[in-house]
Amino acid sequence: GWILAGFIAGGASLIEILFDARFHAAGEMLQLLALGGWFGVLEVIISAALWAIGKPLAATIGNAVKAGAVLVLLPLGFQIGGIMGGICAVAAAEFLKYVASAYQLVRNDLGTLAQDGRCTLALIATAAAGLFTVHLLTGSHPIVRLTAMACVVTAGWSPVLLPACRALIRQRRAASSP
Repeated sequence: GWILAGFIAGGASLIEILFDARFHAAGEMLQLLALGGWFGVLEVIISAALWAIGKPLAATIGNAVKAGAVLVLLPLGFQIGGIMGGICAVAAAEFLKYVASAYQLVRNDLGTLAQDGRCTLALIATAAAGLFTVHLLTGSHPIVRLTAMACVVTAGWSPVLLPACRALIRQRRAASSP
């Protein structure tokens, strides 16, 4: 979530740093795709859980929904909004795949909706804070905007990141000690 929140908030600044002005529109594309990617991350976990409980058909329903959504939404998105409309369609298809897979998980008496909701709120809050930071620094060098945004987003995710880092350090120390 932390990295995707960073891409959502700072994708445009990152593209400004990496590419010349001909490619700056890709920054907004990166931001939208990162948002869709969030639902892809959540769905992969659900799909794995469905396979683990012996429900491969339930896991594939999400893929079918995404394929159908792409077939319908992609041409519609391009017609309405050009390339950005097409990218919105891809992100929307990823969201619909997540919804279909989450429904299958609930149908099988499992659920991650509360946890997914909390994590999604954290993503939205940190991405919004990062976007606000980028907006406050409009006119400054993109490296300044990207650095400030990264600090804000990382600080927002620190309650999750710090315990995970500590656990990883403890695990590596335990594995290396005789």
